[in-house]
Amino acid sequence: MEESQQSGKEPLNIDAKEKHFEYIKDVIYIRILKRNTIQILIRYDLDIEHGLEFKIRNNKIVAAGGIAET
Repeated sequence: MEESQQSGKEPLNIDAKEKHFEYIKDVIYIRILKRNTIQILIRYDLDIEHGLEFKIRNNKIVAAGGIAET
């Protein structure tokens, strides 16, 4: 939940996955892991220090979060 009192800025109102796409900057890397798993790290404009990480196993997202959190 976005709280303008905490950040001092107006909420971005990102309430759907499609709204995140404009903040995705580039893919840092894609790593093929064991057990049909792919790890994708991306640079994300709203979290420029950490970025985002996705793990996909058997064609389904099994984890999403900050880099090194999944």
